[in-house]
Amino acid sequence: MLFFKDDVIIKVKLFQGESDFITWQRRISKQIKNFGFWEYVESTIFALALGIDEEQDTFIERYKVYNIEFNKTMHLLENAIYDDMFSTFWNHGYNFTNSNPKVLIDTLTSVLIRATTGSV
Repeated sequence: MLFFKDDVIIKVKLFQGESDFITWQRRISKQIKNFGFWEYVESTIFALALGIDEEQDTFIERYKVYNIEFNKTMHLLENAIYDDMFSTFWNHGYNFTNSNPKVLIDTLTSVLIRATTGSV
């Protein structure tokens, strides 16, 4: 999978399963941080409420940026994972209703750390 930031092309190997999870996790984390979207994975950025003394127009612009960056983060994550893996995630609570970067990473980590530890 190729990602572009400015004039830099970034290649991330698609996530295929538990055997390459730790390496994939390290690579995708670095890429998301490079794009400046890690706050969406950590759920530390919020744009869903009008701030105190914030103008409506400012909030609307902030919300647009939030929405674009949130969706870019989801796009980066979901397109760096083979489609076959999503059935496993759906069996562990990840679905279109709760689709967000934090839930996806938490589900991935929970399922694969458990699978990796259980297979030792």
